[in-house]
Formats: sequence, C-alpha cells, structure tokens
Amino acid sequence: MLLVAPPDRGQLLAVLEGLIDGSYQRDEVVAWYHAVQGEAPDAVLSVDDGYWYFESLSALDVPIAIEPGEDWFIRTRDLREYVADLKKVPGERSYNGITRVREHQTERDALKWPLLMFEHPDFRYLEELGLQPVRGIFDVHRDLVEHSHLYFEGSLYLIVRQYDDRAHQLMVLGTDRDEARLKRFLERLGLG
Repeated sequence: MLLVAPPDRGQLLAVLEGLIDGSYQRDEVVAWYHAVQGEAPDAVLSVDDGYWYFESLSALDVPIAIEPGEDWFIRTRDLREYVADLKKVPGERSYNGITRVREHQTERDALKWPLLMFEHPDFRYLEELGLQPVRGIFDVHRDLVEHSHLYFEGSLYLIVRQYDDRAHQLMVLGTDRDEARLKRFLERLGLG
C-alpha cells in the first residue's frame, strides 16, 4: 500500500520500479497520485528529483494504443527511462553523428527556440533509428507528449510529438537558430 504523502526522489523511484516489476498496478498508482495531489497540491518534487515523472503518473491509465500491441500511452519502457534518468544513467545512443541524451544530461534552463513543425505520421521513426523518444507529461500545459533530446554539433534539439489534434506533426526546438546546422541535423535524420 502506498502512503498518501508527497514523495521524495527515493519513494518515486520505488513506485516506478514497482510498476515495472508488477508490485504496483497502474490504477493503484493513479489513485495514489490523485490522493497525494488532494492532500498536498503545492508540495512538489524538484525537476531534478522527478517532478515531471510524478506528474506523468497521472496518465498511467490513459488507453492510447498508437502502435500494435500497446495498451497504454505510458509504456513500460517509458517508466524504465524515467528510472534511468533519475539514477543519472547517461543516454548515449547515437545515429549518424546525433546522440540521444536523457534529461539530466541537458541544461534544463537553456532556452529552446521553436524552429519548425512538419507533418510526419510515422510514430516509430526515431525509435527505429535508435533515438528512442519518451512519453509523458513534461510541461505546465499537461499535454501528453513524446519527445527525444538529441545533441548534434554542440547544439541540443528537442523533437516533440503532442498527442492531440497535432499527433501527426513533429515539432523541433533547439538551443540555437543556426539554419545551416538545423538543415544538416534534419538531413542526418533523413528528414531534410
């Protein structure tokens, strides 16, 4: 049974690992999330301690089956990514000079400019390149998103798909507006 109290980093990790190994069920964790929010809505974790991963728990029971064999929007592999990020395991998968990194490896406060948005209905594209995106709730709008942090030539790019009426579009944000670098980045991904 989960104690209804604001979690710390250790408890959040225990809940995530319990979801992964089956010690906790999705509906149980969603109920716990809502109970914690009801008791202490302003008592939150820091981003470093997993604030957005805690918020993502509220979407554990969202039944969005995007890919064959999926039952839920938040997949077990997303939960594993949350744990790896909280444990500061580097994400170092690379493809064609582009390196996928985890949130803890980025400068969170670095301004990310919206660079472009385009139609791309292939939901598994980045995953097939080894640049696995992660699903969850990662902003104040509480949108269900899938994103991947990618380093290329010293710049950080964030590729985002929102699961709303723009689910067939990719948005690219970046830490600089160098158009030539962006073009090379997209060409390396096969999107240019």
